[in-house]
Amino acid sequence: MKRLIGLTALCAIAGIGCGDDDGVTPMDASTDGPVIMIDGGPPPGDSGPDAGRDGGPTPTTSIGTACDAVRGCPGGSERCLGQSDFESTIGTDADPIMGAPAEYDDGYTSSPFPGGYCTVLDCDPDMPDTSCGEGARCVQVFQDTANCWSNCTANGTDNSTCRDGYSCLPGENVCFIGCVDTADCRAERQESNGIPGIQFPSECQRDAAACGGTATNFDRLVWLTDDVAGDLDCNTSTFTCEFSGTSGAEAGDACENDYDCEANGRCLTDDPDEDPVFGAAGFCTKISCNSPTRGCAGDAVCTERRIGTDICVPQCTVGEGADQANAATWVTNHGGCPGNQTCIWTGSAAATDNGYCFPANFTDVTTENIGATCADDAECWSPFGDGSCFTSLFADDDLPNGYCSVLDCGAPGRGGENSCGEGNLCVGLGSGDAPISLCFQGCETAADCSAGLGCTAITEGGETVCFPGCQETADCRSGETCVGASATELGACE
Repeated sequence: MKRLIGLTALCAIAGIGCGDDDGVTPMDASTDGPVIMIDGGPPPGDSGPDAGRDGGPTPTTSIGTACDAVRGCPGGSERCLGQSDFESTIGTDADPIMGAPAEYDDGYTSSPFPGGYCTVLDCDPDMPDTSCGEGARCVQVFQDTANCWSNCTANGTDNSTCRDGYSCLPGENVCFIGCVDTADCRAERQESNGIPGIQFPSECQRDAAACGGTATNFDRLVWLTDDVAGDLDCNTSTFTCEFSGTSGAEAGDACENDYDCEANGRCLTDDPDEDPVFGAAGFCTKISCNSPTRGCAGDAVCTERRIGTDICVPQCTVGEGADQANAATWVTNHGGCPGNQTCIWTGSAAATDNGYCFPANFTDVTTENIGATCADDAECWSPFGDGSCFTSLFADDDLPNGYCSVLDCGAPGRGGENSCGEGNLCVGLGSGDAPISLCFQGCETAADCSAGLGCTAITEGGETVCFPGCQETADCRSGETCVGASATELGACE
């Protein structure tokens, strides 16, 4: 049973996290991006940090301690993730590990929580350092669930202050699920029944229909042999699964699995239920590369800008080969990156090697359509592969009809003052030397905008753009009124 699961931090890849910085500052003067910054103060719709879980007691530092169903946990809000509650046996006659060594013929029993683990469920991931109390951190490591995990400091040589059987998760620096045996790393359930996704025995027993009508039609366990995984094993000093990888491999290389990549790397592959992102082959990287002993191989760089976590990526030059005055050369420009990838700005002011290659959105739309309604990225103009159809900006569904825009329009090498097309504006969101910037449709009145949007001055210079909000009724269409506007927040045209 492979206990070191993929982290949901990767779900944030290519996301932008607008509105999560304190205030705004101009772009670094060393860049040439035509970015107009939004007025200082919290972004529209941001009312400040949440106080945490409503009415919940403050967790104690006993998070991460051992527990069981009898003694429970010291904190009143804590739940015991008991060893026996999550324990399972694999390698039995009913669920064999295909190709496993003889020592596992009688099966292998393990639990992701040896000795039990005290935690708090459903903490606030937007307040990771405060919603769990001193000594613990709120991290979303399981899909749609954020839990409190005890603090540690990843060092690459041991598991820091974590208990045996738990690893200090690089990047997050919390005590998390570890390994204790080779089987924790080498036994992997793989697609084998022809049904999308991975079906476990328990799922098929509960719902045979979901497994093709047969309770035993679950996906099978496979032992990862040396010819696939090399020297993959459990390091019982760090309690992590580690491997040497493929000699000479670097970030950006094509791959079929993690072991095709550099040491302890990760192969990012497409979700079969989603549109292709990484192409026919996967994309090699390494996660948490800012942590000790996890630097990037070769010439790759470690960045987290626009990705959501720090990963290794190949270098490139933003806009390389494009004519800055000719928009027709922008829509097919990859910045020297291969396949469906583009060169995304790292935030560096350097003229060369100022970007990284990553999958992009190249479309067939050749005419600028900033502000157009849309249902999919494919409907939007996408210079440098960065066109996007937004359905929300500062609040859920505040762009219900979609809004075509372009990310990082203010990056160097991205068209200069006309990067968004004539009459439109490139607006920086957030703070720091390299804020995310977006294209907004310029307007004179709300009649120029799609339904539901106001024509609002959101910049220090007073330039007006089609925007999901208003400051006064004059920003709205005829017959609409601006409701809920204040000195710090925009209202809505109703």
